[in-house]
Amino acid sequence: MTEKSTFHKGDIILLRHAEKAQLTKDITEPELPLTAKGIEDAKSLGMLLRNQGHSEHLCFHVSPRKRCIQTARYIAMGAGITEPLILTNHNLGSPGPFVIDHEIGYKVFNNAPLKEVVRKFIMGDQQGCFLPMEKGCQNLYDYLASNSDSNSISIYISHDAIIIPFIYWLTSEDLVESWLPPLGGVHISDTISKTLLNPQEVLSSQL
Repeated sequence: MTEKSTFHKGDIILLRHAEKAQLTKDITEPELPLTAKGIEDAKSLGMLLRNQGHSEHLCFHVSPRKRCIQTARYIAMGAGITEPLILTNHNLGSPGPFVIDHEIGYKVFNNAPLKEVVRKFIMGDQQGCFLPMEKGCQNLYDYLASNSDSNSISIYISHDAIIIPFIYWLTSEDLVESWLPPLGGVHISDTISKTLLNPQEVLSSQL
């Protein structure tokens, strides 16, 4: 029996990628893959969407980084989609909607803890490399809205440092201290903007 759905055509689901591997000297950060747990979690989300009857209505937009592409592929696999259309876009990562000076941005992200960088950004410090948060978030929102349609559930896969400021701008919810776990994100529809606080919320779809 098909379960009652909490997602509907026209909805936007913006998620952080599933759990990624640890960085080592043998692999660059953009090429970090998912862990075995990340793969299974992504498949589980896809199975949930399939059980709700959404397999034919999913479209994927992702950051160009490997872990985001993999997340979309495994969600699609769990949903029973054999040839998913997965579109990459730099609004979702590398560099995302905020960074305007790549050289300074690289130094900022490599010389300070990520939580500190995101906290300063939310507080209005552009750190020499970012757009103002309000402008960057509006640009991201406009991108999400313009690439979604009423006949699909649009799944966007991005990164914590992008989604946390966006959620703050959209809902006033500050996740800097608690952070955003893998597959956490936000569900946007005509009637709600609902933060998904943990992976279980996403996987069980208790919105």
